[in-house]
Amino acid sequence: MKAEKLLTMILMLLAFTISSTDAEAKNKTSIERGMTKQQVTAILGTPGNTSFDQYGEEWEYYKTGLYPFYRSRRIIVGFDANGLVVTYHSYYLDDNDLQHNAEGSPKSVAIPVPVYQDDVYCISDKDLAIICNAIKNASFKNDKYALIEVASLGCYYSCSQCATIMKLFDFNDEKKKALQYMAPRIVDPQNANVICNLFDFSDDKNEVLRLIQGR
Repeated sequence: MKAEKLLTMILMLLAFTISSTDAEAKNKTSIERGMTKQQVTAILGTPGNTSFDQYGEEWEYYKTGLYPFYRSRRIIVGFDANGLVVTYHSYYLDDNDLQHNAEGSPKSVAIPVPVYQDDVYCISDKDLAIICNAIKNASFKNDKYALIEVASLGCYYSCSQCATIMKLFDFNDEKKKALQYMAPRIVDPQNANVICNLFDFSDDKNEVLRLIQGR
């Protein structure tokens, strides 16, 4: 039964990885400044809502992720008076506040997705919790590392998120081993001190810095 449970967790994280990787691939053909309305429609489809004023037009979309990680996302594309893209905003929606209006379009307080250099996004707190729970429920250390390895195939992490996962391990060597899988996917290496603060000795801190800098 333990083996079946572990396999289920790995498959769930693998599904999450595939979803994240697909999102990255889509970003390669994402909305860019200067695109026409036809180009935007080809990528995002027909907008759910539109509005305009004397300065231009705004299109609004709502997208939902695939099972098992349903993530509602609000996208707003702004056009100038010539019909060319001048602004693009993407937000994840807070499921606790999500509501629907009479037309079926969700309304919510939008939560900006953390973005770092080169338009790379780190995982959300919700997805981080899913990964942490899977690690906590794994019975053996090697299984925990396997889950991190699978998740890291398609995730990007902030240093703070890495530290959260590393805290699930008791010993320094275990923390550093977990970091080995995540280090290549860190988006904010300038905040490495957040991870270094988990360790008391300079040798451990230096090793952690080498892992992060060599990502």
